[in-house]
Amino acid sequence: MYVGSLTMWVCLAGVGRADDQRSRLNDEAERLFRVVLAEQKDLGPCELAPTWDTYPVPEYVGRKYLGLKLHASLSAPDNGAEAFQILEPPVKGSLCRADEAEELESQRLAAFKVGTEKSLVSTSRKYTFPVFSADYRTAVFVVTGQRSGWYRKSDGGLAKLAVEAAGSAVVYRKVGGSWRHVTTILLWIT
Repeated sequence: MYVGSLTMWVCLAGVGRADDQRSRLNDEAERLFRVVLAEQKDLGPCELAPTWDTYPVPEYVGRKYLGLKLHASLSAPDNGAEAFQILEPPVKGSLCRADEAEELESQRLAAFKVGTEKSLVSTSRKYTFPVFSADYRTAVFVVTGQRSGWYRKSDGGLAKLAVEAAGSAVVYRKVGGSWRHVTTILLWIT
């Protein structure tokens, strides 16, 4: 009986620690992204994706900025929270669910087709959940962005613009209790 109770207590204590860790991850991610998104003055309607990206932090970035001895890329932890629960953009309407973003894009394209504007450009941005150093003083995440759209040809017809995309690893560090941008490392561009 005693051994069974002890085993149950140890299991529950482990669950409590995991919940505390997940709560700390989410709290720090919220604080970090409050700063990150406040620096994004040019967020457009539905520009932010409501789901986390899965692009890994490259091993050389994890080694250099997180002080880890890695021999592989680093995936973000499973925090149990959707991007919608963590990201609080200062620009109202810049974070939408996928169906809302598709509907907005359809409306914008329909208006462009009957309008006189020369071009219609759409941008989207997606973040990975951050990877933190053991002391929660450094954070690294990957942001991917895409730009696409349409332009009006000289004969009045429409043509689709080539899709442009890029991905970057972004490093932040806590200074005096506040998150500060350290560097952005371009990973790829098309």
